[in-house]
Amino acid sequence: GKFIGCTGYPACRYTRDAEPKPDDPKEVCEQCGEPMVVRRGRRGAFLGCSAYPKCTNTKPLTKS
Repeated sequence: GKFIGCTGYPACRYTRDAEPKPDDPKEVCEQCGEPMVVRRGRRGAFLGCSAYPKCTNTKPLTKS
C-alpha cells in the first residue's frame, strides 16, 4: 500500500503507512492477558501479543 518515507533516504530509512490502520481487534492474549495487536510478517498479517518479546503468543488473523 501507500506509505510515507523520510526525505533523507537512503541514510534515513523511516517509513509508515500513509493510510490509517483499522482499529486493532479487541482480543486478549491467552498466555499473559495483554492486548493482541495486528502484526505483519513474511506470510501476511497475524495477531501477536503486544508484550512481545516477553510474550511470543500469536494467532491467525481471522476476518469477522
